[in-house]
Amino acid sequence: MIEERIILIAAYVVIAALLLSFYFYTSFSKAFKASILILTSFFYFFTWHALEGLMGWPANQDMPSEFRILWINISEPDKENINSGEIFFWVKDLDNAGIPSAKPRAYSIEWSEENAKTAEEALKKMEEGEILNGNMSRNILTGDQKKSEGENYQDTGSLSGQEGEEPTFQFKEVAPPTLPAKRPL
Repeated sequence: MIEERIILIAAYVVIAALLLSFYFYTSFSKAFKASILILTSFFYFFTWHALEGLMGWPANQDMPSEFRILWINISEPDKENINSGEIFFWVKDLDNAGIPSAKPRAYSIEWSEENAKTAEEALKKMEEGEILNGNMSRNILTGDQKKSEGENYQDTGSLSGQEGEEPTFQFKEVAPPTLPAKRPL
């Protein structure tokens, strides 16, 4: 990661040098030069924010529906500092055979009591050495689905901001891999 940072810094320095030479040694109008300077400065900020995903920040995408959970971090809500709380997951996407197939990725969701309890239980199992797979559902209710009389549905937030969605998780232990029988030497 350090090499990428050095390359990025060097690229910024080269662009700044080219921009200064353009600004001082061309015969374009001052308005055109100023607009190029402002546009280039805008791109510095744009690239910095675009590279957040490369620096370990949680992805802005939805979590995969099935995944291998590598670690969980629960950030409780804090009313004093106006922090609504988040649950951070570090996961690997599973392929069709249920085998982790991608590089690990960080995701975050808004804190809810139900998801925090589920994540806490999964974290305890992981600390005991269990390997866990997880799946996520969004509990989307459509107009066709009828609620039972005793069921109280309450929208308390969502991962993607759509109404009627609150992601819930289920974690299940993964059986240890079966190894082929060893042949005698």
